[in-house]
Amino acid sequence: MALIGSIEHFKGNAEEFEMYIERVEHLFLVNCVEEKMKVSLFITLAGPVVYSTLKNLVAPQNPAEKSYEQVITVLRGHYVPEKSEISERFRFNKCNQKPDQSVAEYIVELKQLSNTCKFGAFLEEALRDRLVCGLYSEALQKKLLAERELTFAKACTMAQAHEMAASQVKLLSAGEVHSMKKTESSRVSYNTKGSNNRQSSSKQSSSKPSTNQQSEQSKQNKDHVIGVAGATTQICVRQPSGNVSSAEREDTLPKFVGVRGR
Repeated sequence: MALIGSIEHFKGNAEEFEMYIERVEHLFLVNCVEEKMKVSLFITLAGPVVYSTLKNLVAPQNPAEKSYEQVITVLRGHYVPEKSEISERFRFNKCNQKPDQSVAEYIVELKQLSNTCKFGAFLEEALRDRLVCGLYSEALQKKLLAERELTFAKACTMAQAHEMAASQVKLLSAGEVHSMKKTESSRVSYNTKGSNNRQSSSKQSSSKPSTNQQSEQSKQNKDHVIGVAGATTQICVRQPSGNVSSAEREDTLPKFVGVRGR
């Protein structure tokens, strides 16, 4: 019968070995794998790298001669060697929340580090203390320190609620700033448009001749117009002064004659 689910080969990362074993055991549980079949199925699932390592660790014996619990114990000793308790607690107590790390992510990191610290019954208090001391927000730290009976669970709830409220306030503030900028932009655009309209009107007024100028220009034009159809030409004749001969008088007469309209 085919297996329900599948698991990739183990890549040899020591930090992932325990998680890999947990996944394998869940697969055994779902598929109701018998105890005598677990070693063979585990070797098949884990892949060639794990099998080669296991053979070298149990030599001169054969891995098939070992029980499943013995195989896992041997491999755990290789991939997850015993760690110093003080060094693991040092790592735990030096863990602070990063500026770009959420409270939820920080809590998960603390729990992961605490797995190898052997806190025992002191685990909840250790997690609470490290959470309060390692938070990035000083305002949140002061708020938690003011609580008289603060548990780890309560500290987690308060920290996450504070973070969510701060995030919402930030979004609202950003929206108000955007709205103010949009209003100011519209106001500047309106003022600029009005100024342009006034300048355009001023230019048109200055370029348009006044009524007096038009009247004077019209009068000058009439004095110089030679009659056309339907109009009478006006000719100004300059009279000669003194005694002038007939020939000279004729020279003073205009060389053209106005034509009256027909």
